[in-house]
Amino acid sequence: ITQINGTYLVLNSNTSIYYVSTLGNDSSSGNLSSAPKQSIQSAISGAIPPAAIFIAVGEYSVDSAVPTSINLVDKVSLYGGYSLDFLSRNLNIY
Repeated sequence: ITQINGTYLVLNSNTSIYYVSTLGNDSSSGNLSSAPKQSIQSAISGAIPPAAIFIAVGEYSVDSAVPTSINLVDKVSLYGGYSLDFLSRNLNIY
């Protein structure tokens, strides 16, 4: 048995992972950290549940039709605070 210390995520093997960054592009599928989506809502809309969406640091705008909200979907989880390269996550700030 190996002891693991720290904060970590446990995802099912069938969980789809998507990435969002202010440097991304919504025409991307978002399933590669090197080609993230640009908007959170686009990632949610394109996600196939069960899914986890990793969100890099930054300020994100929302669709002007729904000015201050994001429509969540069942079995799609959001995880913020990732660095722009998605290699680290700062839980103390986010």
